[in-house]
Amino acid sequence: MFGSWTYLLWLLFFVGLPLLVLGVLFWRIWWQQRRALGWTLAGSAAGGWAWDFTAIQWGFWSFNGTNLTGMSLLGLPIEEWLWILGVTFLFSGLALVFACRGIDAPKPLRPPSSPVALSLVPIFVVMDGWVKVPLSLSQTLMTVSAGIVFHGILWARNWRFLGVCLPIIFRVTALAIAWLLATDPIGAAWGAWIYDPTRVLGVWLFGLIPIEDVLGIIVVGSVSAGSVLIFAHSPRRWI
Repeated sequence: MFGSWTYLLWLLFFVGLPLLVLGVLFWRIWWQQRRALGWTLAGSAAGGWAWDFTAIQWGFWSFNGTNLTGMSLLGLPIEEWLWILGVTFLFSGLALVFACRGIDAPKPLRPPSSPVALSLVPIFVVMDGWVKVPLSLSQTLMTVSAGIVFHGILWARNWRFLGVCLPIIFRVTALAIAWLLATDPIGAAWGAWIYDPTRVLGVWLFGLIPIEDVLGIIVVGSVSAGSVLIFAHSPRRWI
């Protein structure tokens, strides 16, 4: 729509401006928790790259080169890196704001009557020679698998602390869903990204974005919030 500036302009309006407003209002909180934000962004860069690069290679979504600047890094357009880091910053920053009233010493949840073991569930690769699933389930399967792995990493050793933080995580995730529903249809209408309709369930919101986008933002919002709260306020300050 705006040529090579299309995706960048979308990022500026719907990621950059919210970050600017929140940064002006809550910069002290963010600066005090810069270590937590830094580690959260580092984890997001690694996990986000793996998720996004895999999705592009498998054809779940793609980009119109005329709507990109043409710069890329490790197989992803530079705009996609800005999305990964910007959205993570947005939702983890919100979590820190909600937590600023203090959860530094949360009371641990009562242990369950039987031990709880969280293990990482392997992601089954949907490719020829691997696990066969209908194409319409492929993006859904990848999103659910990524969510299980990312949450498993966070919750395996921090489940008591994150259980205390669930109200904050739910609040951030709800805002993430609202943000996506307000902004993603615009990006799709502008042609900033393109979905393969054969790789999704076929439930389209506003006729522009698949329901899998909602599942994806639930994963991103909850993992961003959980990660930064662990790094900022948990007794271990580590995953």
